[in-house]
Amino acid sequence: KAYMKTLRFLFQGEAGIRDPPWSRGLGEVYKRQTPRRVPTVVVSTRHHPDVSHAELEAAVELNPNMAAGYCGLADSLAYEGRFAEAIPYFEKAIQLSPHDPPRWAYYSYRSLAHLLAEEFDLAAEWAERAIRVPNSHYWPLAHRVSALGSLQPSTELPGAVAELLQRKPEFSCSFARERLFYVRNPEHLARYVSGLR
Repeated sequence: KAYMKTLRFLFQGEAGIRDPPWSRGLGEVYKRQTPRRVPTVVVSTRHHPDVSHAELEAAVELNPNMAAGYCGLADSLAYEGRFAEAIPYFEKAIQLSPHDPPRWAYYSYRSLAHLLAEEFDLAAEWAERAIRVPNSHYWPLAHRVSALGSLQPSTELPGAVAELLQRKPEFSCSFARERLFYVRNPEHLARYVSGLR
């Protein structure tokens, strides 16, 4: 239980993590040594959802005010396709951290969960919320494009595509497939990519 005290939740910023081996995707919780060489715990919702889910439950039990822990729980459930169970955890994370800079990530992950659940209106709405946060990543822009593309017809789609490509010129369907490796269900990934076309 002592290792839980050193649990660190680190979200990637706009340019991603500078250390390529650790740069695995948006918002990954990962193992790093702190400047004081305090050991940290590996909790990767994208690589080991069964282990990370239990670890995250323990973390929020120890610190019920840790918004990132609730977001991690929601994320792990969403990647398992348990969307209805995930949403209350996203809501808790947002409730605990309504003005913090990483809130864009909570909104963005929630958008992705709605997208994978085929709730395209909600996906577009939460992506838009994430985009409005000043330090948001390019992924909410991509989520919005996929959601709007799935809603067809959408008059907003051309502008959304242009904004995404202005922010991330190399973004493409193959880029999305490669970067969304943690979406385990091939149908979910195909649904996301089909909205981008």
